[in-house]
Amino acid sequence: MDVDTYTVYEIIEPVANKSFTTKERHMALAQWKDGDMVFERHFTVHSPTPYTQTYMVIGRQWHNNPDFREED
Repeated sequence: MDVDTYTVYEIIEPVANKSFTTKERHMALAQWKDGDMVFERHFTVHSPTPYTQTYMVIGRQWHNNPDFREED
């Protein structure tokens, strides 16, 4: 049984209307401090058998989110 987890940050620059993704949290924090929108997504891929996979994605936005803390 294999389980793989990883985090991806999607950064959207509203003025330029561009987006890109990164796995680097420090880069996402820098872009967020510059006023860009950041979406944090946690992916879990579970392979219980060689023929099946399950994906779970948990996402949260950083901008306009009173529950977001830089330390998490």
